Amino acid sequence: MDVNPNTTFVPIPTKKRLRMVDKSRLRKETEDFEAGFPDGDYAIPPNPSDPIINVPKMFKWCKKHGRDPESLSKKEMKQFFEYQ
Repeated sequence: MDVNPNTTFVPIPTKKRLRMVDKSRLRKETEDFEAGFPDGDYAIPPNPSDPIINVPKMFKWCKKHGRDPESLSKKEMKQFFEYQ
């Protein structure tokens, strides 16, 4: 294998050992992957059975009661849960 002496290799863990990968190749693979998400966002969709927090309703309630959303207890937060 011909290796450019100026090439930087980074260790990539695999199941049983570390594999050395050319840093420029890794960068290209990452850029190719990210090109598939032109708006820059990618996420795992939520579980449909999980609640969604009605944020506008929560902020309106917090403003009315002089509270910070971060200070709400779990019990208080439940009033803003909505299920699909």
